Amino acid sequence: MAYSNDPICAQSVHTAQKTLTAAKSTLSGVTNATSIFQAPASEGVLITRVWARPLATVATALRADLYISPDASAATLVDCERITVTGTIDATTDIAEVQFDKWSEEDPLYLGPGEYLYAGLSAAFASGVVIACQYQQLTAATVA
Repeated sequence: MAYSNDPICAQSVHTAQKTLTAAKSTLSGVTNATSIFQAPASEGVLITRVWARPLATVATALRADLYISPDASAATLVDCERITVTGTIDATTDIAEVQFDKWSEEDPLYLGPGEYLYAGLSAAFASGVVIACQYQQLTAATVA
């Protein structure tokens, strides 16, 4: 593999999201987990924000889990957040958003080239929970 002294710089901000409905019964592997996105094969990404938003009233608390996988088969659990019971969601009520507060602009999660970000729910939720993330793609700077 060739190496370069060119700096790697974060570029524009992107988002990715998926809706989860199925339960993931284990805290390992990617079985019943949903791929949120895959980092480009050429460079990695910096994940600066992750959040979850249920699409209906949550009657029983859920747990949302995030995983990193290098090859879409093995996975490492990196964070969990509890999605608590909410009031009835209607036209005049905002849907509660749950922040995964482990990462930020100052302390992002690095996802290496070609790695996957997966998410899973502790229990099935037919209405769905949207898991979304904000990330910056890394690009090698070109020096003229």
